[in-house]
Amino acid sequence: MARHTDRDIRPSGIFNRQTEPYFEAVYAEIDDVYERLDDLEESLDADKDPQIDSIIDGLGELEKHLDDLSDSLETVHVGHDLGCDLDEDVAEAIQAHYDGRPPESRCHRYIVPDSQLWNSRLEARDHVYLGIVGEGHSRIDVGEDVSLLARIEGERHELRDLTLDVVGESIDAGIARVSTTSYGLFENLAIEGQRNRIGLKGDRHTLRLDATKEDAVNVARGIRFPDGDTYHEDEEDAVGYAIPISAEPDHVGTNLWEACYLEGWFDNGYYVTNGPGVNILRACTAVNCAGAAFRLGHRDRLEQCRIVVEDHPGHAWTGLWINEGDRQIVDGLEIEVDAAKTNEVIRCHQDGPAIIRNVHLVDTGGGGRQLSVRAPTVLQDLEIEAETVADYDDYIAYLRGPDVVFERCRFIGADQGVATRHGMVVMDGCSRPTIRDCVIETDGTALRFDVPVERWRLVDTDLIGDVLIRETCELDVAAWHGVSHDGDVRVNGTVERTGGSTLGGELESNGE
Repeated sequence: MARHTDRDIRPSGIFNRQTEPYFEAVYAEIDDVYERLDDLEESLDADKDPQIDSIIDGLGELEKHLDDLSDSLETVHVGHDLGCDLDEDVAEAIQAHYDGRPPESRCHRYIVPDSQLWNSRLEARDHVYLGIVGEGHSRIDVGEDVSLLARIEGERHELRDLTLDVVGESIDAGIARVSTTSYGLFENLAIEGQRNRIGLKGDRHTLRLDATKEDAVNVARGIRFPDGDTYHEDEEDAVGYAIPISAEPDHVGTNLWEACYLEGWFDNGYYVTNGPGVNILRACTAVNCAGAAFRLGHRDRLEQCRIVVEDHPGHAWTGLWINEGDRQIVDGLEIEVDAAKTNEVIRCHQDGPAIIRNVHLVDTGGGGRQLSVRAPTVLQDLEIEAETVADYDDYIAYLRGPDVVFERCRFIGADQGVATRHGMVVMDGCSRPTIRDCVIETDGTALRFDVPVERWRLVDTDLIGDVLIRETCELDVAAWHGVSHDGDVRVNGTVERTGGSTLGGELESNGE
């Protein structure tokens, strides 16, 4: 990665009353800021402990970690070996077999045939290994009295090749709450039919995975919940619906979620913000989810994922919400929006620094805005096309955090209604922002400053639209370098411009 400080930071045009000697000290401070930002990027890229590296490199197949169990692992067919008929409760049969052995001898893979009844909750909380696996791929007929198929706590786990059938007006159940102290594999799990958590009070979690030791790993692949939850028009709040995928405060290890699909959920999609553990989401998709499609927490990573909101889900929604903690990395995200909104599509509201790279957002829906940044964030190769239909003026991006850097970003606002979609507005809480090698193109204001801002820099950027600096706003240091601009500039204070920038519109200043 090229270091920022390898580049010439001296601007050729300056908005400020001060003299050049004053700026020399200021530029030294800016140099220091960029060195710290370089250190931040490098540390975030390098902040992959051996456990995370091993997962990303392909480690995580449960079978690789069962070598020490080869002599003790026993495969049990619930029909042939336990005598459980298809219309009998398989959870009861597994429970009796499980309870009949001491914890150190519980090392069984239970094979479940197709169309098997599951009519009670399995409680399995102390074992070496527990596997529940479909025979080929098995459909589970869920009983009316079941709210959660299993509560599982132990060393190693394997749940795969199962589809829960919750079709029916009186059926609502989640799959499992799992706490893993070593390794877990969760693969090809699906739900057919809508959950109805508000109406039937099934478990709030559909699949909750917590790695409860720092070196513990859960790998979840091919999880598909395409039918969502049942909408209740009289419910004002989305909290209380079922959560499809989650990690909670007990999670301190690593979860890898890969190639998962969610659609039509109201209490978030991938809700992994809680807990100090890491969640890596790779090639996952969320469609028409309220709350947040992806809600990330401390050190979480999102790679090559997709968000689609083509119909309003019925409750307030946002796409990507970086919520709690810091050191999150987003690298590769496609977002398609054609629905009304009252919130931002992307929220960077974390507690500390994060990096967002390679994001493409196309918004043809109504209302709301596209981006809100309230924390130190490096945003690189972010492209937002806001072709929105709105009945009031608004901005693509709201900037409220310190030390925010935009590099190689492109913001395009194209109005489709009676209102104007402006570019970026800098608001209270913002300091030391940098916009480098970007394009902001709108029919109205490309860039607006509402508050005094400490040391901002605009470098090698095309502004297609006006620049507005409010009458009450005096900028501490504003560096204007290599900027192509074809709109008007309205600024409080004296404007000094030298070579390297072009101004196509009128310049208005009330300074002396």
